[in-house]
Amino acid sequence: MKTHNLSPWIDKLQRNYTSYQLKKDQITDIAIIGGGIAGISTAYFVLKNTAFNVTLFERDIVASGATGHNAGQVVSYFERHLSSIAREFGCSRAISGQKAIDGSWSLMKEICKNAQISVKLNEFIGYSGCQSKEEILSYLQDLYIYKKSHKKTKPIFIAENKKTILKIDKKYEGLYEFIPQKKILSLLETNDPHYLAVVVQKKGSINSALFCSELCSYLVNLYPKRFTIFEKSKVEKIYLDKNSASFSVGNYKIACKRIVLCTNGYTDFSIVNLLGKDVNKKFHKSISGLIGYMAAYQEMDKRKPTAISYLPNTDLLIQGRDALDFPPYFYVTRRPYKDSLRQQNLLCIGGPEHKISPQMTYSQDDPYPENIREDIDEFIHKTYPFLKTTPVKLCYCWHGLMGYTPNSIRQIGVEPLNPVLMYNIGCNGVGILPSIYGGKRISEIIAGKRLRKSIFDIKSSHFQHNQSRVKTNITA
Repeated sequence: MKTHNLSPWIDKLQRNYTSYQLKKDQITDIAIIGGGIAGISTAYFVLKNTAFNVTLFERDIVASGATGHNAGQVVSYFERHLSSIAREFGCSRAISGQKAIDGSWSLMKEICKNAQISVKLNEFIGYSGCQSKEEILSYLQDLYIYKKSHKKTKPIFIAENKKTILKIDKKYEGLYEFIPQKKILSLLETNDPHYLAVVVQKKGSINSALFCSELCSYLVNLYPKRFTIFEKSKVEKIYLDKNSASFSVGNYKIACKRIVLCTNGYTDFSIVNLLGKDVNKKFHKSISGLIGYMAAYQEMDKRKPTAISYLPNTDLLIQGRDALDFPPYFYVTRRPYKDSLRQQNLLCIGGPEHKISPQMTYSQDDPYPENIREDIDEFIHKTYPFLKTTPVKLCYCWHGLMGYTPNSIRQIGVEPLNPVLMYNIGCNGVGILPSIYGGKRISEIIAGKRLRKSIFDIKSSHFQHNQSRVKTNITA
């Protein structure tokens, strides 16, 4: 077993792109800080949709952060109920936001096709198992809102022997179907009788680290005069002026027209806004760090790829929990995986998390807690009855740092206090598709396209205009 925080994606990663380390000061049009899937996707769309030069700065190695230390699951839902988002932003903007992330499946396929990405994007039907009445009713409310613009929605399957404990409003008719609980447990691949319902969703999986590496190679070759990557380049201090910005990396200074932050959001650089209002405190208060722990098991059978989330009984949660916190849960992804010359499946498990305070530091070299490994191992052997006849082998344990926004929605757009600074940040636990969508939206803002107000816009009491109307003197 490989225990030194080595994910299977990093373990198999080959880097075929050209990158540099800083040896002199630099001038560029668009500086992207962060070399994960958000930064690389942003570079792709900015290069594709504008004439600007783009330079990417990564403090370590491209895709070595959260992008290379995730479970690789691709989903288009938020880690927060759509009905809750609708209460905050209104149904129209909530639905538009959901459609934007749903549409990112096509954006990802576009990138894979154009860049001739060899790593496979597995697509399949996945499931989420619910144990509580509260969770079932919340999902029904989500479907009810979404159906206002989508005539076709997959119904929630509810155990028919639980009809009497659920009081379902008539307005949800057509959004659910009662089936034998045995069928629900079969879809969830478990015999745990606590699961009362299953939500059917499109899901997928991909090695996002390899995806980024191959996309970097494509961009470097296609735009040799417009795109440059600097690795081992830790940004320390950012200065924002009226129509330009600068920042330091070691002894070197980089000048640019715009900066796009695509970090995991939890970082130690500082921001100085020369126009007055304090951006630094606002930014660092807007993101909190969360360490996610994962493990992977070799599975020798040929069962088809899938992704399943196992939601806890929220009816039993202690009252007073933050309403925006998604309850803790385990999630499982099974995908084909080649080890040496033998084809097999890799069963990836995630779920245990640890919130870190601003005073704490995170390092990828931190040891993997033994109690976390035991919790994951206990879950998998408790949940999967087939392990009695088909044993699995624990082969990887890893962790990664995620950035969470206060409302669990990605922040995409301009900094209201100074539009020279832009954001594509906030993994929120489900970062792949939102990162790609964020890259496209950033490119549209830079290109001067007028955009409608969105749930992804950055809020500020000091800013009274829509981000799409901010005018700067930046030209290609």
